[in-house]
Amino acid sequence: MAKNNVQNSRLSRQRLGLRGRIFIISLALTMAAGTVAALILGPDLNRWLEGSVEEQLVRVTAGIAGLTVWTKDNTSQAVETLSKRIDMRVTIVDSKGLVLGDSHRTKAIPKIRDLSGRPEISAALS
Repeated sequence: MAKNNVQNSRLSRQRLGLRGRIFIISLALTMAAGTVAALILGPDLNRWLEGSVEEQLVRVTAGIAGLTVWTKDNTSQAVETLSKRIDMRVTIVDSKGLVLGDSHRTKAIPKIRDLSGRPEISAALS
């Protein structure tokens, strides 16, 4: 019985050829390099991401602060102005979920869309 186990283990080792060994070694080296890179770069990437989000929030806040009060008559113009200031898409939705202005529409909104069923709108309205 012990002799069979020794033979089986030898056969197992022999079945893993040169290609298999190279693959296993390269896989282990890749995983080790990825782990080291994550440990070294992780804090820097986190700081960069936080700085990027903060910069974006400052831009949006400054854009909104510089915007004059709008009415339903000048909503399209206000949306376009804000969108250009913050370099993002802007959509203004009323308390029922109806679109009042959208910076991605080039003409005045001919047909008001109802966005009340969208998850982000319903979450914001609740």
